[in-house]
Amino acid sequence: MFSPYSAFKKPVIVEKELHKKVKVKPISNFEFMKTVETVPLGFSELLSASMYYPVFFWGMEREYFSFCSNGN
Repeated sequence: MFSPYSAFKKPVIVEKELHKKVKVKPISNFEFMKTVETVPLGFSELLSASMYYPVFFWGMEREYFSFCSNGN
């Protein structure tokens, strides 16, 4: 079964108090994404992603997702 979050090891919902000290580290090696063919997109990412990649919408049981494919 397709999971829109398969690109992430342990996805969690960000909580203000629990994650207030978490920082984003720059990534220099994207080898971990080599086998990932689709990634979930947020609303603000749709236009930018659609300029370079096909964007798809998918729904299942009242949940709808947008995702981007690298074409593989």
